[in-house]
Amino acid sequence: MSSVSGRGEARKTGLRPWHVLVLLAVALVALSAAGDAFGRAEPTGSYRPALPGDTLADGCYPLPGGAVPDVPYVVRTDGDVATPDGERRHLVLHWSLVDIGAALDGITAPLVDVGYDLTEQAVRGDTATARLVLPGSPDADVAVTLRAFGDDPEVPDPIVRGRAELDLPSTPRVGTAAVCDWPSTTKRFPASDG
Repeated sequence: MSSVSGRGEARKTGLRPWHVLVLLAVALVALSAAGDAFGRAEPTGSYRPALPGDTLADGCYPLPGGAVPDVPYVVRTDGDVATPDGERRHLVLHWSLVDIGAALDGITAPLVDVGYDLTEQAVRGDTATARLVLPGSPDADVAVTLRAFGDDPEVPDPIVRGRAELDLPSTPRVGTAAVCDWPSTTKRFPASDG
C-alpha cells in the first residue's frame, strides 16, 4: 500500500530559484571585492599624456642670447641646413591668437632685447619679414618670415594664425637634460633616407 500523504516519497533535491539568486549575488560581491584588489590602476586624476617640453625654453637649443618669443607659439621643426654660406639653423614655428603684426613684434622684440638691431621690418597683407643683425658679428644675422593662414569661413576664429620661419646662426646643443635627446622635444627629427 502506498502512502498518500507523501511522507514516504523521496525529497526532491536541487536548487530552488531563490537559492540561485542568493548564490549569484554572493559571487558578484566576491568578484567586485577581488577586482578592487587585483589589476586596477590607482586613479591619478590626470588622463592626458605628458607633453614634450618647449625646445626654446628648455635650454637644449635656445635662440641667440636665450631670447624666447613673446607670442603664443609651438615649435614645428628645428635643425641645421646646408647653405652656400655654411650651416644655418632653420626654425619653424606656428603662432597663435594674435595677428601677423603682433606676431612679428613678439618674435623680433626679444631678439632686440638681447642685443640685436632690427634693420628691416615689413608687413604686406598675409606676409611679414624682418632682418636683425648683431653688431660686430656679421655671421649672426637673423631673418624672419611670417605667413598668416588665410581666412577659412568654416573656422571663424582659428587659434593657430600662421607660420613663422627663422633663419639663424647654427646653434650647438647646450642642454644636458635627457629631454635634449628626444626629437619630440627638440623638433630635430632625423632625416629620412628615402
